[in-house]
Amino acid sequence: MNRGLDLALGTRLRRERLLLFLCAIVATVVLFGLADEPRSFSDNYILMAKRSLFDLKLYTADRPATTFLLYKLCGYEPHRIVFAQRLLSILAWLWLGFAVSRGLRREAVCLTTICLFALAPLSPQVAGWTTVLLSESLSLSLFAIWLGAYIIISASGNLRWLALLAPLTLLFSFTRDTWSYFLLFFVVLRLLQALVMRRSRTFHLVYFAVVLGIFLLQALSAQMGKRTRFPLHNVVLQRILPDKARTDWFIQTGAPLGLFKDAPHDWSGEWASSHKFALLIDPHYQPFVRWSVEDGKAVYALFLLTHPGYTLHTVLRDSDSILAGSLKDYVGETPEHWALGLATLPWELGGLALATICVFVLALIRQRLPLAPLFLCLALLGTAFVAYHGDAMEVTRHCHFLRLGLTLVAWLCLLQLADVLQFRGKSESAEPK
Repeated sequence: MNRGLDLALGTRLRRERLLLFLCAIVATVVLFGLADEPRSFSDNYILMAKRSLFDLKLYTADRPATTFLLYKLCGYEPHRIVFAQRLLSILAWLWLGFAVSRGLRREAVCLTTICLFALAPLSPQVAGWTTVLLSESLSLSLFAIWLGAYIIISASGNLRWLALLAPLTLLFSFTRDTWSYFLLFFVVLRLLQALVMRRSRTFHLVYFAVVLGIFLLQALSAQMGKRTRFPLHNVVLQRILPDKARTDWFIQTGAPLGLFKDAPHDWSGEWASSHKFALLIDPHYQPFVRWSVEDGKAVYALFLLTHPGYTLHTVLRDSDSILAGSLKDYVGETPEHWALGLATLPWELGGLALATICVFVLALIRQRLPLAPLFLCLALLGTAFVAYHGDAMEVTRHCHFLRLGLTLVAWLCLLQLADVLQFRGKSESAEPK
């Protein structure tokens, strides 16, 4: 009996490895067959990547440091960066597909999972960023790598594997500042689940401490690099100054917004970069600039907490920009040979994600499926909430991960449901009549 089971498992593993290899070949041929002309929207990444690894400014710059490290490994050469981003994207999503398949019991569902995740690097949501010299491509790839590693390592509950998961979490978090919030939200939910269910409590407690440390370190890095200053300026100019009641509230807390009334420029509804960056250059605005660095973040957070109507209403008002805004200025148009949707269909069902989650919750009561996909969804929604309120500029780009994330949650739910239903059907058919 054991020998037969071992042979069956060995056959399944060989099939999965062969499928992974074939999918990697197909994804590589298709993705590298696309145009690879680099598109740069900021020279800052290249310039910062040229700093020494021992230079503190590399880690406290106006952008998180992980993207600088990748560009440094690529020798600051744009075409090498595009090549690295495409290769990493293929490997990352294949790895995530393999990790997800490890938790499924039916071979057909496992093989389907690998095929679906192999298509992810070919979708416009992922492939479009691989030629862009910004942090988005690396951010999505490290998200997939981190999630795959977390799925496997947390299932084992082995504390020794945290020595691998911790630095990976650090690199992933430092691709974008909003990811530190995602990690904190997700790990807190998982910790609560572990404490309630009394499973792997030590592992989740230790990993929570790791994530909390990374969160505080990244907050310190952002403070030293003044990374919240420019986004906060955009928020104040776009969302606070146009409304007198909001402006008065900030003035009452000590914010120097009154200086805009007699300013040489009209700033209401403008951007921090307007008027040739006069906000940062003109001495007239320096009290506001100092406030934004020293106290602005705390005051703005208090405003959001004490004005729930504004906090929620603005998100709902701009939900189209968050979930359905166009990114073609960055990722370009979808290539014509994708018109059949073979590569994009499995990853363009984001509209069904929330409905699938509802089905998943109902199935959870009956089938006792894991809560991880639901927690993943809540953490992604919370992170998009932070990203939206963190900067009024380029909301669609800053929240682009949400569409892909919700689609990922939808597929995780569907695959787990299919696995449970098929396993249940097989078990019932195997019972003696």
